[in-house]
Amino acid sequence: MGCKVTGPVDGSWHYEFAVHNVDHAAAGAALHIPVCPSARVRNAGFRDIDRDANNEWAYVRTAAGVSYIPTATNPLVWNTLYNFWFDCDVAPTAGTLQLDRARPGNGPLTVSVAAQVPGLVGHEYLGAGCGTPNPELTASAAPTIPSPTHALRLRGTAAAPTALVFSLAGDQTPLGNGCTRFLAPAQVIGSLAAVADGAGLSTWSLPLPAELTPFDLFCQSAEVVANGPWLGTVALSNGLKVRVGGSGCQ
Repeated sequence: MGCKVTGPVDGSWHYEFAVHNVDHAAAGAALHIPVCPSARVRNAGFRDIDRDANNEWAYVRTAAGVSYIPTATNPLVWNTLYNFWFDCDVAPTAGTLQLDRARPGNGPLTVSVAAQVPGLVGHEYLGAGCGTPNPELTASAAPTIPSPTHALRLRGTAAAPTALVFSLAGDQTPLGNGCTRFLAPAQVIGSLAAVADGAGLSTWSLPLPAELTPFDLFCQSAEVVANGPWLGTVALSNGLKVRVGGSGCQ
C-alpha cells in the first residue's frame, strides 16, 4: 500500500492510494477508507490496468467512510497495482485501511494496513452559499494551536468588495433566493473587509497563537456584486465552522 496526501488547496487535501497485490492468489476486493461523517469528499477516481469502462470499481460514500467496490470480473489479482483517489476537506491523520479478499482460501477475510486518512475535522462545511458564481469560503490550513499561517479565503467575483463575519454560535436561517444565514447575529464578535483580486480571491489572515484554548468559530462571507441574490447587491458564501484546536472527527 502506498499513500500520498497533498494540500490543502482551496480548503481540501488530495488523497492518493496505490494498492499492489504482490503474491496473493485470492485477490483483493473492496477497499475501505475511514472518513469523518461530516467531511465533504469530491473528485473521487479509480485507475486499473485497462481501458474498459465497464469494469471500473464503484465509489461509495457511507457514514463510516469511503469504499471502492470491484466488479465480479475485475478484482485486484496477483502482480497488479490499482490507484484510488479523492479530495476531502478534512485533514490527514494516522488511520487504518481495510482491503477485503475476493476469493475463498486460507487466511483472513480482510487485510488491515496503516495509512494517512481524513480524520481531523478542522473546518466543517455548514451549507452552500448563493450567487453566480457561488462564492466559496475555505481555509489555508488545519486550525491547530498554534497555527501562525492560518487564513480563510473566499473565491468569488473578481474585484468585488468582500467581508468576513465571525460568530460564536451557528444558525441556519433562509433569507430567500437560495441564500442562508449560517451565523447567530447575537453572537457575532467581529468582521474583516477586503477586495477580491483579479482571480476573485479574498484572503484574511487569522493566525492562531499558542495561548488559545479550543473553541468553535462560525464564519460566513459576503461579496457586493451586481444583481446579487440577497438585497439585490450581495452574494453570500457557504457557512464554515472553524474548530480551533479540535481533534478527531467530533
